[in-house]
Amino acid sequence: MTTAKRFQGPKYCTARVAAALPLSLQLFIWTLIEQVGSDSELDYLQVFNLDTSQDGSGTIQLMVHSQEVPAYSKQYAIPSQTTLKAKVYVIDDGAYSTMLFAEEY
Repeated sequence: MTTAKRFQGPKYCTARVAAALPLSLQLFIWTLIEQVGSDSELDYLQVFNLDTSQDGSGTIQLMVHSQEVPAYSKQYAIPSQTTLKAKVYVIDDGAYSTMLFAEEY
């Protein structure tokens, strides 16, 4: 029996994510999930920890993308004028995928 690939159905986000998370960052998150899924198995829960940092050229959006099974973690540093500190979940329930802030879960 074959299992369907995760995160292939319709993609949604909560109203809070749509209002607070820049569209470019939302699209980057969906792209990261697709890239990881093309190389390895995806857990139903993808976690993105967002933080901010400064360097000599400006503000940096730090992002750690992780999942539990199979274990995966990768860090990204994205130059950005708008940054935020938050934890974002992307959950695949089989029929569709939803992006939400951790406190909305």
